[in-house]
Amino acid sequence: MLVFSFIFSFSTFAQWGAKGGMNISDIAGYNNVSENMISAHFGATYDYQLSKDWFFQPALLFTTIGFNLKDDKFLIKDGHVKMHALEVPFNLSFRPKVVKNIRLLTEFGLYTRYALTGNKVYEYYSDIDSPNIDESP
Repeated sequence: MLVFSFIFSFSTFAQWGAKGGMNISDIAGYNNVSENMISAHFGATYDYQLSKDWFFQPALLFTTIGFNLKDDKFLIKDGHVKMHALEVPFNLSFRPKVVKNIRLLTEFGLYTRYALTGNKVYEYYSDIDSPNIDESP
Protein backbone atom coordinates (compact mmCIF):
# COMPACT_ATOMS: atom_id res chain seq x y z
CA MET A 1 0.00 0.00 0.00
CA LEU A 2 2.77 2.43 0.90
CA VAL A 3 4.68 1.61 -2.28
CA PHE A 4 1.60 2.24 -4.43
CA SER A 5 0.87 5.48 -2.56
CA PHE A 6 4.43 6.70 -3.03
CA ILE A 7 4.53 5.86 -6.75
CA PHE A 8 1.11 7.29 -7.53
CA SER A 9 1.42 10.41 -5.35
CA PHE A 10 3.31 12.21 -8.12
CA SER A 11 0.41 11.96 -10.56
CA THR A 12 -1.89 14.90 -11.23
CA PHE A 13 -4.81 12.49 -11.76
CA ALA A 14 -4.67 11.03 -8.24
CA GLN A 15 -6.65 12.08 -5.20
CA TRP A 16 -7.24 11.02 -1.59
CA GLY A 17 -10.71 10.33 -0.28
CA ALA A 18 -12.72 9.03 2.64
CA LYS A 19 -14.85 5.92 2.55
CA GLY A 20 -17.48 4.65 4.95
CA GLY A 21 -20.43 2.35 4.87
CA MET A 22 -22.51 -0.39 6.36
CA ASN A 23 -21.65 -4.11 6.51
CA ILE A 24 -24.12 -6.95 6.78
CA SER A 25 -22.35 -10.19 7.67
CA ASP A 26 -23.25 -13.73 8.66
CA ILE A 27 -21.54 -17.10 8.90
CA ALA A 28 -21.97 -19.33 5.86
CA GLY A 29 -23.46 -22.78 6.33
CA TYR A 30 -25.06 -22.13 9.72
CA ASN A 31 -28.29 -20.38 8.70
CA ASN A 32 -30.37 -22.27 11.23
CA VAL A 33 -28.39 -20.90 14.21
CA SER A 34 -27.12 -17.51 13.03
CA GLU A 35 -28.52 -14.15 11.96
CA ASN A 36 -27.04 -11.20 10.09
CA MET A 37 -25.03 -8.66 12.06
CA ILE A 38 -25.11 -5.03 10.95
CA SER A 39 -21.83 -3.19 11.44
CA ALA A 40 -19.73 -0.54 9.68
CA HIS A 41 -16.45 0.25 7.96
CA PHE A 42 -14.54 3.51 7.46
CA GLY A 43 -11.15 4.60 6.19
CA ALA A 44 -9.16 6.32 3.46
CA THR A 45 -8.97 5.67 -0.28
CA TYR A 46 -6.61 6.73 -3.01
CA ASP A 47 -7.90 7.11 -6.59
CA TYR A 48 -5.40 6.90 -9.42
CA GLN A 49 -6.67 7.43 -12.96
CA LEU A 50 -5.09 4.89 -15.31
CA SER A 51 -6.91 6.06 -18.45
CA LYS A 52 -10.04 7.97 -19.42
CA ASP A 53 -12.43 5.40 -17.89
CA TRP A 54 -10.19 3.14 -15.75
CA PHE A 55 -9.09 3.86 -12.17
CA PHE A 56 -7.02 2.02 -9.57
CA GLN A 57 -8.31 2.49 -6.00
CA PRO A 58 -6.42 1.02 -3.03
CA ALA A 59 -7.81 1.75 0.44
CA LEU A 60 -7.16 1.21 4.13
CA LEU A 61 -10.34 0.49 6.11
CA PHE A 62 -11.26 -0.31 9.69
CA THR A 63 -14.14 -2.79 9.64
CA THR A 64 -16.27 -4.88 11.98
CA ILE A 65 -17.84 -8.17 10.96
CA GLY A 66 -19.56 -11.03 12.73
CA PHE A 67 -22.90 -12.71 13.32
CA ASN A 68 -25.64 -12.99 15.93
CA LEU A 69 -26.75 -16.34 17.32
CA LYS A 70 -30.44 -17.31 17.26
CA ASP A 71 -32.32 -18.73 20.21
CA ASP A 72 -32.50 -22.45 19.42
CA LYS A 73 -34.85 -23.14 22.41
CA PHE A 74 -32.51 -25.92 23.55
CA LEU A 75 -28.85 -24.97 24.05
CA ILE A 76 -28.17 -21.32 23.12
CA LYS A 77 -30.42 -18.46 24.31
CA ASP A 78 -28.49 -15.58 22.77
CA GLY A 79 -25.03 -14.50 21.68
CA HIS A 80 -22.79 -13.01 19.04
CA VAL A 81 -19.34 -13.27 17.50
CA LYS A 82 -17.70 -10.00 16.45
CA MET A 83 -14.32 -9.18 14.87
CA HIS A 84 -12.60 -5.80 14.37
CA ALA A 85 -10.08 -5.76 11.53
CA LEU A 86 -7.98 -3.72 9.13
CA GLU A 87 -8.91 -4.34 5.52
CA VAL A 88 -6.87 -3.37 2.45
CA PRO A 89 -8.86 -3.62 -0.80
CA PHE A 90 -7.21 -3.18 -4.21
CA ASN A 91 -10.01 -2.22 -6.61
CA LEU A 92 -9.94 -1.68 -10.33
CA SER A 93 -12.77 0.63 -11.35
CA PHE A 94 -14.40 1.13 -14.76
CA ARG A 95 -16.25 4.50 -14.91
CA PRO A 96 -17.56 5.29 -18.41
CA LYS A 97 -19.66 8.42 -18.97
CA VAL A 98 -23.34 7.65 -19.52
CA VAL A 99 -24.39 11.27 -20.06
CA LYS A 100 -22.73 14.57 -19.27
CA ASN A 101 -21.43 14.56 -15.64
CA ILE A 102 -22.89 11.07 -14.92
CA ARG A 103 -20.74 7.94 -14.91
CA LEU A 104 -21.56 4.25 -14.54
CA LEU A 105 -19.39 2.79 -11.78
CA THR A 106 -18.24 -0.84 -11.86
CA GLU A 107 -15.55 -2.02 -9.44
CA PHE A 108 -13.82 -5.34 -8.90
CA GLY A 109 -10.69 -6.45 -7.09
CA LEU A 110 -9.08 -8.29 -4.22
CA TYR A 111 -8.64 -7.50 -0.56
CA THR A 112 -6.74 -8.70 2.45
CA ARG A 113 -7.94 -8.49 6.06
CA TYR A 114 -5.98 -8.56 9.33
CA ALA A 115 -7.94 -9.27 12.52
CA LEU A 116 -7.11 -6.89 15.36
CA THR A 117 -9.49 -7.90 18.13
CA GLY A 118 -12.84 -9.52 18.67
CA ASN A 119 -15.15 -11.16 21.13
CA LYS A 120 -17.73 -13.87 21.39
CA VAL A 121 -20.59 -13.93 23.86
CA TYR A 122 -22.79 -16.99 24.40
CA GLU A 123 -25.75 -17.29 26.76
CA TYR A 124 -26.77 -20.91 27.28
CA TYR A 125 -29.87 -22.62 28.64
CA SER A 126 -28.38 -24.19 31.74
CA ASP A 127 -28.95 -24.99 35.40
CA ILE A 128 -25.35 -23.99 36.15
CA ASP A 129 -24.87 -20.74 38.12
CA SER A 130 -23.00 -18.93 35.32
CA PRO A 131 -24.49 -19.84 31.93
CA ASN A 132 -22.76 -16.92 30.13
CA ILE A 133 -19.45 -17.13 28.32
CA ASP A 134 -17.70 -13.91 27.25
CA GLU A 135 -14.23 -14.25 25.73
CA SER A 136 -12.02 -13.20 22.88
CA PRO A 137 -11.86 -15.68 19.97
